[in-house]
Amino acid sequence: MFTSASTSYDKIESYIRDAWNGKCPHVLLSKIGPYNIFLGDIARTAPNQELESEIVNACLFILVRRFNQNHQQQALCINSFEMSSIWRHEKTKLKIDPRNFDIVLGIINENHHWMLMVFFPHKEKTLLLDPLKATPWKITRCLQSTRKFMKGKGCSVEKWTCETLHHPVQRDSTSCGVFCLKFAECVLCNDTLPYHFLQVIMT
Repeated sequence: MFTSASTSYDKIESYIRDAWNGKCPHVLLSKIGPYNIFLGDIARTAPNQELESEIVNACLFILVRRFNQNHQQQALCINSFEMSSIWRHEKTKLKIDPRNFDIVLGIINENHHWMLMVFFPHKEKTLLLDPLKATPWKITRCLQSTRKFMKGKGCSVEKWTCETLHHPVQRDSTSCGVFCLKFAECVLCNDTLPYHFLQVIMT
């Protein structure tokens, strides 16, 4: 993911262990789309660490690129900074027409907690997946945020709805980013949200 195909898995593992041990945090390891991945970012993938925005955005970028390469439907990822602005009802710098995509998704950061928000412009609905479980208040907030954003892009929003799905819930205070990326993968694969991946995340 972070190096060329010719690099051995042993070398990749050595990079990760160096990062986890705090070595050379300012060394640029890779560039994924518009995102620069430093060893310091990899350090935040260690157990009991919370993922940083560059890793979250880069991983979501890869998931969406892979989806677009393999499907007639097209998806768009919005970076966490812009998606968080949408969540807060703030203006964004996005120059897009959501109606050109089947799926628009991004990961929100609110008070150091990650949540996934997915727009389905042609179905006029939004999906909110919160690793701590989406409360009725958050679903209402999600609907308000979506309608404001979509209305600003010239979309009709009167029939727009927001919902969540039954999914695993994080049991710690740091794994929300990993949960959101797995949620995004499942949504793009049109797959159910499996409970067995909890065992992978929590061990």
